Amino acid sequence: MQFVIFIILIAAIAGIYLYYDQQLAKVKKQLMITSNQLRKNKTQYRALTPISKPLNIKFISPSSQIGITNTGAKLYLAPTLDSPKLNTLSIKMEVKILDSAIVDSLLWFYVNLPIDSDINCRGWISKNDFSTIFPNSNSVIQ
Repeated sequence: MQFVIFIILIAAIAGIYLYYDQQLAKVKKQLMITSNQLRKNKTQYRALTPISKPLNIKFISPSSQIGITNTGAKLYLAPTLDSPKLNTLSIKMEVKILDSAIVDSLLWFYVNLPIDSDINCRGWISKNDFSTIFPNSNSVIQ
């Protein structure tokens, strides 16, 4: 009787070992395929991305603190049109202007979006994507 239980136990251990070995082999194969795809995508991306000229950014004090964006305005990570897009505004939005810069004779504003999330709420918007920019007011309303 003990011999039969021992044989069943050995068979169960062997079955579990073979099952998990097969699962590990599947995961290794998927990892190799994913690694090859990533390597291929990196190579294609590097081939598509041209080596750009040096970026000259001239920071200036913002001429205003508040502006209203156009519908469809794009929020960029950096003040260039080829930088990654963080957000595309689906509505006109009043934004707080934190900083401004001139890049290739185009004025950009670093803004803070009035949204509930802290994710992708700050970035650069081109002056062309604003419908109205309110001038700073030095007078105090009484």
